[in-house]
Amino acid sequence: MTTRSLPILMPRTSEQRYSCHGCAGCCRDFTVQLRPDDLARLEAQNWTQRLGQSPVVEFRGRQWLRQREDGACVFLAADGRCSIHAEFGLEAKPLACQMFPFMLAPGEKGVRIGLSFACPSMIHNRGAEIASHADDVRRMVRLIPEIAQGQVRPVQLNASLQAAGGEEEQIVRTFERVLGRVDLPMSTRLDGAAWLTEMLAQAKLENVRGSRLGDLLDLLGDSFEEEIEAAPPEPPTKRQMKVLRQIVFAHVEDVKIGAAHRRGIGGLAIGQLWRHRTFGRGSGAVPPIARGWPERLTFDMVDRAGPATADEQIGAIDAIMLRYLRSRIITGRAWGPGYYGWPIVEGLEALWMMVAVTGWLARLHAGAHGRSEVTAADLEAALLRTDRAAGRAPWLGSRGERLRLAWLTQGGGLRRLVHAMRFTDESLEQDNLADAGDSPEVIAC
Repeated sequence: MTTRSLPILMPRTSEQRYSCHGCAGCCRDFTVQLRPDDLARLEAQNWTQRLGQSPVVEFRGRQWLRQREDGACVFLAADGRCSIHAEFGLEAKPLACQMFPFMLAPGEKGVRIGLSFACPSMIHNRGAEIASHADDVRRMVRLIPEIAQGQVRPVQLNASLQAAGGEEEQIVRTFERVLGRVDLPMSTRLDGAAWLTEMLAQAKLENVRGSRLGDLLDLLGDSFEEEIEAAPPEPPTKRQMKVLRQIVFAHVEDVKIGAAHRRGIGGLAIGQLWRHRTFGRGSGAVPPIARGWPERLTFDMVDRAGPATADEQIGAIDAIMLRYLRSRIITGRAWGPGYYGWPIVEGLEALWMMVAVTGWLARLHAGAHGRSEVTAADLEAALLRTDRAAGRAPWLGSRGERLRLAWLTQGGGLRRLVHAMRFTDESLEQDNLADAGDSPEVIAC
């Protein structure tokens, strides 16, 4: 690990926009860990006396913002505004609250700024250009000593190889190229990305370093269409579907610090074990997903909804997914410091697995609302949950999760699950594209 001053690298994405629209979803949904400076500001603002209780809860040696019984922040006012912000201004709030929905990933070339799609305004692409937030982001980065001091951990290619100069950029360009093939259905692009990741996981990367890795990536990027057409993914096995549901649980499990503090570690663990087994079993009632979701969910609802076939829904779904996946890849949120310090190949496995998890949740949401096909609204509801956890829920970065992904990848399960949980109907997309013409088009990245 090296220490040096790092520049701030804003996302190089022109299609994504964001401004806060005051929905207060983050205030109702997130658990906020506090830094020493946050604690000092809260004490100076005299909230303990004004609230009649401390605004801070200590749990397992760390300090958190207190939450109400429904999980909302204690500072969320009746009008949907933050009481701290309303009285003292933005910079008086805890740093995590100021930062959201921007996320930080310090790398060797600088601090990359990631974008969280757990924010409705980010998903809906509403507001100002991302670059317009650069000054505010720089101010916040300066308040984080470990980043301002430039503590950098090198990115790994896989568990045993450190990425050398230019290799990470080569991988980014290849996956942008695959995802940017708008002449292909999104389901084909996602299958291709999962296939390419499986190839990288199986390759002896120690023998293809530097320019030779670039040659391998070019070969895979040029041939993925023919390869996946020649060997289409088979339906997932029962075991693979069980593992998918268990990973769904890992993405939607939401530990509210207030409830954890009241029940203790033992009560929390028992509840998590029951929910984990329920998802593994995959029958009967689904444990509650989140605020705003239907309350009476059953596992068979997932089978009631299939991929979208309407042109309007296909277009909307593809646009959201392309913005989201490009954001994860180009801003460093798919591996390295932005994703539990994982190597690139394992981070890509987790990203495509999350796509399958999002597809499963989108079908559950659609089925619960009586829809036979997934809509953009179902995708949005699912993505708000899955991206909320990505890189943030510690259990998703565990050794057990890495082993589960490795098992799925070795058995072809990654491709099978991504295809089985696809958002749009490939055959209809192909017909529409054929009518439009055969000339390939690639989105400039």
